Amino acid sequence: MYLKSINIKSFRCIRNLTIEFHKGVNILIGENNTGKTAILDAMRLCLGFGLERRELYFQIEDFHIDNSGVQCNIAEFHLVFSELTSRQQGIFIEMLSISEDGNPELALHVQFFYDMEKDRMRVKYWGGENEGQDIPHQILELLYYTHLGALRDATHDLAPGRGNRISQLFLKLVANEEQRQQLSNNMNNIIKNATNWRDLLNRGKRKIMDHLERVVLKNEDSNIEIDFVEATFRKIVENLKIYIPVQAISDDELEKEGSEEGENINFDISQNGLGYNNLIYVATVLGDLLERRISRPDSFISLLIEEPEAHLHPQWQNILFSYLQEIETKGMQVFITSHSPTITAKTDINSIIVLTRSDDNIKSMPLRSIDISDKHKKYLQRFLDVTKCQLFFAKSVILVEGISESILMPSFAKIIGDAYNLEKNAVEVVNINGVAFEPFAKLFNKENERKRINIKCSIVTDDDRDEGEVSSRAAKALELKRGMVEVYLARKTFEYELYLENEFLIKTAYAEIHTQTNLDFEGQSIEERAEQFIEKLNSNRDKAVFAQHLANKIEEDSDFKLNFKLPEYIENAIKWAVSRNEQDTN
Repeated sequence: MYLKSINIKSFRCIRNLTIEFHKGVNILIGENNTGKTAILDAMRLCLGFGLERRELYFQIEDFHIDNSGVQCNIAEFHLVFSELTSRQQGIFIEMLSISEDGNPELALHVQFFYDMEKDRMRVKYWGGENEGQDIPHQILELLYYTHLGALRDATHDLAPGRGNRISQLFLKLVANEEQRQQLSNNMNNIIKNATNWRDLLNRGKRKIMDHLERVVLKNEDSNIEIDFVEATFRKIVENLKIYIPVQAISDDELEKEGSEEGENINFDISQNGLGYNNLIYVATVLGDLLERRISRPDSFISLLIEEPEAHLHPQWQNILFSYLQEIETKGMQVFITSHSPTITAKTDINSIIVLTRSDDNIKSMPLRSIDISDKHKKYLQRFLDVTKCQLFFAKSVILVEGISESILMPSFAKIIGDAYNLEKNAVEVVNINGVAFEPFAKLFNKENERKRINIKCSIVTDDDRDEGEVSSRAAKALELKRGMVEVYLARKTFEYELYLENEFLIKTAYAEIHTQTNLDFEGQSIEERAEQFIEKLNSNRDKAVFAQHLANKIEEDSDFKLNFKLPEYIENAIKWAVSRNEQDTN
């Protein structure tokens, strides 16, 4: 059984959103304020009715406020669970419903509303297809989650105390009450029978008796006994503590710690870094969840993690995420929110759900739902490295074919004006290292907005024309122009266009890095001189070096920047990416 979908209405920044989930690991990504935390909190609210202690309660501030400032007074959540065994259909019968294709599913409906008369928040929940169908508490207990927040304090949550993570694991390991009693009796007997403790208790008793006998009436019974309060199994495991053993290696260390040669020194985990403690914490939680899966095989078990990259360097992120992908085979569904391109690059494309914000609502796009061939999916999976994965967190994207364009685009945007600063507008320039734009473009160019990522995409490429005709590959790029995608072509090549518009400045900048190079090109037209400059660039194989130098000139030399003229196609590509309304034109 897995959570197939959730529909959220009027909750925080979400007006109305339906998300289709993957059976195993789900990665919710997107720019800030696209509802990632709100989605996990919606799940916590709905799955928390069966918990021994609820972590989260609905507050009046959680109702959605629209763009006009009007706050809703009812929030709704509708969860659908799929792929049920016949046994689960019987256990969860109060939640049973039939899907449109005739398959059995479970439905959980939750509604929060504000009772104005009694000035309090109300909640009602029901299962199945008919409102009012009660769900027994013992059934709600089978819908279980563990949440790891973004600002989690792993050291605190692992410390001894009521309900800590270590105790939850050991309570699962010994679920039988008779076994718990036996273990606690063993511990209590060991303490009671310890000779030194018994002698200490007797000494304390005698001290009290010496004074008690002098303040009571004659013939009054003044005898007392002192003994330990018997510890329950729960109390014992709540006081377990994790240590990090470190081998003593020097005489100074041995003398300082009072340890014998070869003995381990136990360091408190508070002496660890935050990253390693987070890994210990996650490992403890996973142990707890997998024990629950064994003890309750028919239950729904999920792990909700906000920003697993917290305090972890990229290599540890890779290791942790690889393991999270492994544990999905153990009957657990994982939901992760992340801002990490490292984790996104490591993820199966079918597990990624991209969240975008449009007006006053959030939209979701599971990448597995985009109409794209398996061939193109494999291509994206291979080439979406850490750098390119940043496109999923951007407000819009500019796709370019080479490193020169990717270096210069941010500087070119500043020439247009401060309003077009790519960094401030969260525009990501992605160098695809070639002309294979189609797999990337198909993420954005579907006519149906439910089948695409709803952010703008500019494709900037060369037309490589020959005798006035654009090349076949440029014509193919133009076919990608639809949906949120616009295509902008250079006449021949990128450097060719720059030279046509800025011959003097281009030659001046190039001469600064090649002082011995002859730039007195022979030719009757600017086009012929541009061709000769391109030949010079190609023979020196320094396009990237020149692009970097040119970018530095634009950034650092105000006169150079003022006189530099952008080719029209580049300016239009930047303006399309930066403009936020779909009806904007060039």
